[in-house]
Amino acid sequence: MKKLILLLSTFVALEANSPPIPKETDWDLARRQDLNWKERLTPRNVYDFLVRQNIHNAEIVFRQIVQETGHFTSRVCKEYNNLFGMTQSTETVPPVAYYVRYKNWKESVIRYKEWQMHKFKDGWNLSDYYTFLNKVRYAKDSLYVAKLRKININKYIK
Repeated sequence: MKKLILLLSTFVALEANSPPIPKETDWDLARRQDLNWKERLTPRNVYDFLVRQNIHNAEIVFRQIVQETGHFTSRVCKEYNNLFGMTQSTETVPPVAYYVRYKNWKESVIRYKEWQMHKFKDGWNLSDYYTFLNKVRYAKDSLYVAKLRKININKYIK
């Protein structure tokens, strides 16, 4: 019994002198756990993932995905796992934009979440999301928001 007490007191003393272990944030944990799942790309799975990731205005963002992917049929969606038509530009002059490829469709959603968080930290108001999308000029199409409003998500997430 004395050995056990000595061992426990040594462990407590070592633990007290050790540097604190960085705590994993809820966001890091959710991202790590969900990226390991092999869920198929279906409208229902996408919507549920948006909700699990606490995406601001998940219903509107789901409408964006439907619009951006051509109702989940586009080449960029199927081959690049890119649900938002996210692009990246080269540093050449003139810059050349290309679609970003993701390992799986969930990475595309996580990247969008990071974009949302960045905009929120920059002081953007995400409560009126349609207005927000217009103000940040999310799409070049001036009818983009009108098209989103017409999409019936119940058709996809029964």
